[in-house]
Formats: sequence, C-alpha cells, structure tokens
Amino acid sequence: MSDGTQFPHEKLTVYHKALEFFERIQRHLSTWSRQHAFVDHLWRASESVVFNLVEAVRLRQTEKKTLAVDYAIGSVMECAACLDIAVLKRLIEKAVANELKSVLLEVCKMSVGLRNSWTASRTSAKRTPSSTLPSTARRLACRRIGRFGPCSHNRPNILWNPLQE
Repeated sequence: MSDGTQFPHEKLTVYHKALEFFERIQRHLSTWSRQHAFVDHLWRASESVVFNLVEAVRLRQTEKKTLAVDYAIGSVMECAACLDIAVLKRLIEKAVANELKSVLLEVCKMSVGLRNSWTASRTSAKRTPSSTLPSTARRLACRRIGRFGPCSHNRPNILWNPLQE
C-alpha cells in the first residue's frame, strides 16, 4: 500500500519474508498428494508462521508477544523438517528444498532478532527506582534496606535467603 495505510504487521520485513515462503511452498503443495501426512502438516505450519507473527504484533504484553514469536519460530522449524521429508520421499529436489530452507532460515533469524529487541526494550523499561538515583543516594538506600532483602552493594555474589537470618 503506497498511500501510507498499513497494518502494523505489514511494516515488518519478517512478515513479508514469511509470506514469500508461504507463496513459494504453496506452488509445490498444490501438486503433492494429501495421502502424505507431512503435506497437510507443512501446509498448516507455513500458515502458522504468518499468523503467529501477526499475533505477536497485535499483543501488548511483552511476555505474550515473545511467546507468539516463539510459536512462529517453532513453525519455521517444522516447515524445515517437512522439507527434509519431502526430499526423502523424492517429492522435491534437494536444491529446491535448500532454497526454500534458506528463506526459512532468514525468517527464523529475523524472528529471533524481533523477539530479542522486544525483550531488550522490556528490560530497559523496567528500571528499579534505586537505579534512577545518583550513586551516593543509591548506596545510602541500599544500606537502609540491606537488612530487609538482597542488595548488590552490601552483599555481592551472595544469594540472600530470608530463612538464614
């Protein structure tokens, strides 16, 4: 869409790569017999990659977003395994399967990058109140609360167990 109206998932390169794989694999799937169980599995897994990426963009909570991306990554792996089976059953040439798997590998790498970027933005957004204080005030705050819980300034490299105190 050139007029600037896009859904959020349409802005993702990984979404378009997943669609590219879906389009390319459909050409092969339409010629294969459904008597092979993996054909239906590959059909559903290739759709699942696209749908889970869309779902990840729709969700607001980071944990759920990353879970949806993990499902997409799992579906990518299933597609790769189905391509291996297709080669073994002589339904597709190994060179063609490798081309398709290279697209899947790109989708996988991009999905991992997307998940990592969402996870990183979540951890940087969750700053503890003491980390926003100047260092002197942070040390004083740690001394005050040190007796109630763990504090890296008071007890480095020691696991705090409230039952031992």
